[in-house]
Amino acid sequence: MLSDNFIKIKKLRSAGNFADARALVASSRPDTDEDAFEALVCFYCAGEFADLLKFGRQHAWRLEWARKTSQAMAGIVTRKDPHAALSLAREAINAPDANWDAVAVYLTLLQMNGLVDEAARHIREHVQNPPAGEILLLTVMGEVATATNDWMRAHSLALSVVAGSPHNTRALVIASMASFEVGNIHESLGHAIHANKVSPQDQTAALQLMRCYNKLADFYSAIAAFNALSGQPGLLPEIHAQLGVAYARLGNVRRAVDAYRTALASGRHPLTAIRGLLKIHINSGAARERDALVNEYREDILSDIESLGEL
Repeated sequence: MLSDNFIKIKKLRSAGNFADARALVASSRPDTDEDAFEALVCFYCAGEFADLLKFGRQHAWRLEWARKTSQAMAGIVTRKDPHAALSLAREAINAPDANWDAVAVYLTLLQMNGLVDEAARHIREHVQNPPAGEILLLTVMGEVATATNDWMRAHSLALSVVAGSPHNTRALVIASMASFEVGNIHESLGHAIHANKVSPQDQTAALQLMRCYNKLADFYSAIAAFNALSGQPGLLPEIHAQLGVAYARLGNVRRAVDAYRTALASGRHPLTAIRGLLKIHINSGAARERDALVNEYREDILSDIESLGEL
């Protein structure tokens, strides 16, 4: 059970008020491992990863589930050996006193290890009615619903998070994605704009912004959203693909091709880029380039109805 100060800390960080939560952590001494674990979750949600790692190492953990989850969280933020981190998180949630944030850590690591279906199954079997105040858990559940294309569930979970944490970027992006996929583009754009204003350098928010603008034929705004990320290393391939869509629709084929090729050069195969290049090669009569693209991405194209439609 949390002490009074750490109850306040949880409320503050759940509402997204990380500055006040962080200040209260700094001035409060944890009485129990539950308090210490709440401090750790506060660091995690605030993106204070150096403090998380330091605190996790220095605290003398007595509860096994808290110790193992703290080590699993270190695995998340350092991205070292996610399989080992998952094993620790799995052991932790089997303890009868493990809290909901430990479950959120476990679900996060299942996703990091590519075990999305297992995460969805765990939610169905063990987290049917999550408490309304567990913002981190609800957010991660929304991400699992998104990964499994359960758009109505994702939308519902995201809005439950936003109700308690209005500027939660992760939840706003989930809400935008879910709205987009069910065809409510203007709602999707509203959530994307909100997320982008809260976190201007967040790539997932910028990507949603570009997807919405392209869908609404506001191609110059899509390009402007890309330019706002200028200088940021390691852009998501789909961001370059959406830039290609904007240039293609504006008739700037050279820049569209460059953007699509940049997306594919990442080693990933965003279908938006493959479809865009295929359409350009077909429309321009570039049979050699079309055949080369089909040969290189044959499996992707043959499993995509829209690409097959272009052929």
